[in-house]
Amino acid sequence: MRILNMTESATTSVLDCHTANMGTLHIGVVSSIAELAVQRWFKGFSQKYPLVNYKIYEGDSYGILEKLKTRVIDVAIIRRPFSARGVLTYSLAPQSLLAIGTKTYLQAWPEQITIKQLEALPLIVYRRWANILDNAFAVKGYSPRIICVAEDVRTCMSWAAAGLGVAIAPRDIWQSEPRKNLMVSTIKGLTPMAETTLVLNENGCDTAVGRAFAEYFRAQNGL
Repeated sequence: MRILNMTESATTSVLDCHTANMGTLHIGVVSSIAELAVQRWFKGFSQKYPLVNYKIYEGDSYGILEKLKTRVIDVAIIRRPFSARGVLTYSLAPQSLLAIGTKTYLQAWPEQITIKQLEALPLIVYRRWANILDNAFAVKGYSPRIICVAEDVRTCMSWAAAGLGVAIAPRDIWQSEPRKNLMVSTIKGLTPMAETTLVLNENGCDTAVGRAFAEYFRAQNGL
């Protein structure tokens, strides 16, 4: 299957070598930033290249990376942390992490909250960050109560909106999906992380439309 995908990609590359204005962009996007990607990149890119079509593959960072390496997709937009071996990466600035919850949990700390204060709250965390957060608490000697570990950060947001606990999520998630019944507090004492990253295969992109999108993404973000 991998050889077949690479052969098809090579064929597409030949046909597409001069057609960035009207090709099909095969792109993988990590599910947690799908809405953000529409507003920040796809909308502007589609205005610049109105004849381009799209095949979008959503999932987690690891699954999307595999699709990139097997040439199922041209480019990927995912989040760190992940292994960057064998790929080219262009990362945005790290995101501050937020505590997101109802007034019941956060009204005492509307702007900032420490990891010591988080220890007393029921936490909802994204699985890929669970070990990182555990280590951050362990260094301080804290033992937080993590009531839910989810596969998708949007699930964490839904649990928080239901009043079940406090979700930990990057700032851009909140900016793309704010909810009226929730408050946010910036977490002090956690290193910013979860950088949104454009990823290409190590030799670049096979298709003209993929290269055009990569150039657009980098230009829009000063990379």
